[in-house]
Amino acid sequence: MDSNSVVGTEKRKKCWNMECLFLGLVGFALIWLYKESLLPHLNVVPETIVLVIFLGGLMGITRIPFPSSIAGKAIPIRAYPLISGLISGFMDSFLVLLLVEAANLQGEKKAKMKFKALNMFAALIGGLTLYIGEIYILPVLLKYGQRDWYSMLPMIPPVFVFLSMLSVVASKLELKVLPFKNGNGTNGNGHQKKTEADWGDYLEFAGAILLLLYTHDAFLCLGILLAYSFVTGQGEDLIDIMKTETEVGVMLLLVFAAFVAGPIEPYMAKWGGWWAFFPSVINGVLTGAIFPVSGDMWHDVHILSTAVLLTPISSLVGVMLFKTIPEWKFYIKYAFPFALAWFLIAGAWFYGLWPLLKEPFENQFGAPQIQNVKKAH
Repeated sequence: MDSNSVVGTEKRKKCWNMECLFLGLVGFALIWLYKESLLPHLNVVPETIVLVIFLGGLMGITRIPFPSSIAGKAIPIRAYPLISGLISGFMDSFLVLLLVEAANLQGEKKAKMKFKALNMFAALIGGLTLYIGEIYILPVLLKYGQRDWYSMLPMIPPVFVFLSMLSVVASKLELKVLPFKNGNGTNGNGHQKKTEADWGDYLEFAGAILLLLYTHDAFLCLGILLAYSFVTGQGEDLIDIMKTETEVGVMLLLVFAAFVAGPIEPYMAKWGGWWAFFPSVINGVLTGAIFPVSGDMWHDVHILSTAVLLTPISSLVGVMLFKTIPEWKFYIKYAFPFALAWFLIAGAWFYGLWPLLKEPFENQFGAPQIQNVKKAH
């Protein structure tokens, strides 16, 4: 293999500058602390913050693109909501929608906005199939101790029905997704940064996700990622995406939640159950972080997942795709029937068919249990 290539086939320059060295030292320190059982036990919000950093950094070294073709054949428009929903299960919808935003679309503006909205709906709901898939719901799942690959399996049937509906709607759009022209650009330091993925990147991504699902330890996985990026000369790529594309708004809200969760808990208790729907429409990320869980995880998921569909600001990812007031108005009007559809689909599943399957599923995999947090009254 060429000495100037990273894992895989893409030829580019490796980098070991002082920033990367510091990154590597932090990574090795976290691994050592884990080995010596000295890593702190994280509560829900700090663990969510670490996972956001880990997933963002992982995208920095892999740069997996939004697909436009498979085996040389163009992907039909109807398949894109399915793709967005599927990959959102393995990475937050913010990262999926970064790919959607960069997609090379050909068609009328209204069709483009509908395409972006449909993929946003797909990412926000498709991410519910794995516990790391959505930042807005992650703190709630962690409160129930859900960190296993099978934790969100009951979400697959309603998610599949919803994504299939989005696929049918997308098939009506007069739009083309053209190949995305990318290459290796440079960042502010003149480093040739990665902008396209190769087979090695897909292996790295799969390995990192499997490691997280196996260890359930966000700090350890972050440490391994930092150390690996330094050893392989990809530290600059990781740093670049963390500087330019990390979910800054999400991070600020989570840091805020980490400080205020205790003091405002008595006030938030009044917004438990269905009342949580209203603050979630305004900001689902913050509400999810300080949400007074009810004791029924699927009920909580139903509420939050419906609310975040209604406004671009709720999940914070919509502001990337819909930046102006007219675009916000379009999104809210377009989103309402889809949010209603998801509310009915998920409700029919969790209050209709799921109770018939709940007992055998929980006998096999265990039931969600609240982990030392107060229930909503």
